[in-house]
Amino acid sequence: MTTVPWRVFCHGDCWTNNMLFRYNSQTLVPDEVLLVDFQVSKDACPTLDLAYMTYICTDQKFRQKYTEKLLKKYHDSFIQFCNILNVELLPNFTLESLSQRFHRSKLYAYCLCVIVLPIILKTHSTDLDTLEQREGMGTGEIFLELLNGFSKNNLLQQRIIEVASDFYKDGII
Repeated sequence: MTTVPWRVFCHGDCWTNNMLFRYNSQTLVPDEVLLVDFQVSKDACPTLDLAYMTYICTDQKFRQKYTEKLLKKYHDSFIQFCNILNVELLPNFTLESLSQRFHRSKLYAYCLCVIVLPIILKTHSTDLDTLEQREGMGTGEIFLELLNGFSKNNLLQQRIIEVASDFYKDGII
């Protein structure tokens, strides 16, 4: 069976620092989210943003407990908004197909975790704190400088190990 690609407007850098939350004053649970910073948005499968956000923003314990619930919430909300906007659903948009496509998007998330987690979980100061100081440096040199101190960053080590462990268990890597 041929799978029709799902192509929608995707954020491209979908993580909590690119979201504004409005919280319910009684429950203190977010009841509205606004995405900001669309500089790397693209036409892609929505599961790329979902996998990226899930693996960049959560730890293994959270993912084990809530990933299925979050995918169900996303699925139901997507259908609801398509109905409100009077637009067709994506072809074969079932919870099962969403879960399968999310699984396939995990390799993309893994690659980005290796690059992005050292940046967002950086706990030490480097000489690269301004753009001017990076001028003339290659991407590899900048990345190596960000990794400087990895052995002292327990949070980064734990998150990378958890992500690699999840992906190995799921047959991704």
